[in-house]
Amino acid sequence: MFFKDVISAFSTEILLMLIIFINMFLSLFIRKKHHKFIKYFSISSIIIASLFISSNQVDPPYYAFNGNIISNSFSMFFKILILLSGIMVAFLSRNFINRIRNKIFEYYNMLILGILSGLIIIGSNNFILLFIGLQMLTLTLCLISSFVRGIEIKEIILNYIIRNILFDGIFLFGVMYLYLITSSFNFNEIYNYINQNLDNIGSTISYINMIISISVICKMLTINGNFYKNNSYSNCTFITIFIPICYLNVLIKMSLIMKTSYSYIFDIFLSLLSLCIISYGIYRVIKSKNVKEFFGYNSLVNMGFMLTGLLSTLNVYGISSILYYLIVYIITNIGLFSGLIFFNGSKNMHNLTDYEGIIYIRPYYTYALTICLLSFASIPLSGGFISKLYLFSSLVRGNYLYITLLGLMFLLNLCCIFYSLNLIKSFFMKKPPQKNICNRSVAPKVLLYLCAFLIFMLFFYSNTLIQLCQIIAYEM
Repeated sequence: MFFKDVISAFSTEILLMLIIFINMFLSLFIRKKHHKFIKYFSISSIIIASLFISSNQVDPPYYAFNGNIISNSFSMFFKILILLSGIMVAFLSRNFINRIRNKIFEYYNMLILGILSGLIIIGSNNFILLFIGLQMLTLTLCLISSFVRGIEIKEIILNYIIRNILFDGIFLFGVMYLYLITSSFNFNEIYNYINQNLDNIGSTISYINMIISISVICKMLTINGNFYKNNSYSNCTFITIFIPICYLNVLIKMSLIMKTSYSYIFDIFLSLLSLCIISYGIYRVIKSKNVKEFFGYNSLVNMGFMLTGLLSTLNVYGISSILYYLIVYIITNIGLFSGLIFFNGSKNMHNLTDYEGIIYIRPYYTYALTICLLSFASIPLSGGFISKLYLFSSLVRGNYLYITLLGLMFLLNLCCIFYSLNLIKSFFMKKPPQKNICNRSVAPKVLLYLCAFLIFMLFFYSNTLIQLCQIIAYEM
């Protein structure tokens, strides 16, 4: 039974654990100067482990280890996103690795641990395992950021840990309150209990959902602009991709389990919270001068938009709109940070003003980076336009009362268009060419072009991907 559970639901996670131990063992014998071998070994190991995910059973859903781990199409979707994103982050880490060659084993172990923690969060089917996964992700985020030199990042990590402890306490309070009512930590058992006692505990469950959701969202918000500003570009890519994937997975699970009360209390709470997150993110983006801080808060804005999809999670269109938006967001984010890593490869370009007139230095890469920015701005002929359009349409399908919220979201989206186009305009400023940019790294160039191409093609062939997201949402 144990081996069947491993093969059907936990094979990739077991292999990643083995890779971490193998890396620790190899670090005792392989010299640090062979950093290229270590890099290719780690990346190859992640790819091989990813292939084993095809052995997982998804139809019908498989419950492993006494129902504590679930394998279905929904978890498979998020696991694939985590694994592909982890591989891309590993490829984009070359410039950073060259500066920390004496810690290369530790860095790749932390990256693999981050992938493992994401898979545990996604596959968890009870609160205990979910909490363990969230703590592993927080630990990974702190450790992987500690490789960056500077006292500022150390102080930021300490503040991040203290704030997370506070929000973990709120999370555990909500979970224990739910346990006192349902006498279970298992998601399926909690869902069945709520359905059977809906008339008596409907409003209470809505408040518990608010407590747990706000703790998860606040854990996401604890990553402030200084965390991005003082971190490396590859670490920023890791943060801006892994945090939304894992936390959105948790929030969707919580909504599906506890939103059976059909209470408008949670909807009003989530609507106001989404508006506050988007408004705060736009305000900080407009004030940002540092390019990493700019895109870090831009990711916060997109996270706020994705949260609005939770308002119609009992609708297939609501879930599928979040899934599709997440795919476009990941592609766009990887493309943007690939471009930033390329331009920052041979000279320090940390401020937004450093990118003025880059069209005269590297025109083709600038055009590709512009396409990624147009996607964030939701301009037509980009995948970002379709993702916003589909997300907004899901709100109307869910409830016509959301039309007011939709109008506010549309106005906030105009602000996103403004600051994105303003940055694009600076790319094409008539300015004397600066020092020539030369970056020999192949991965940022390939990923930048690939993401720009995918963003453009998603506008014309979005229907197929949307249908796939709807199938995944329908089978949950």
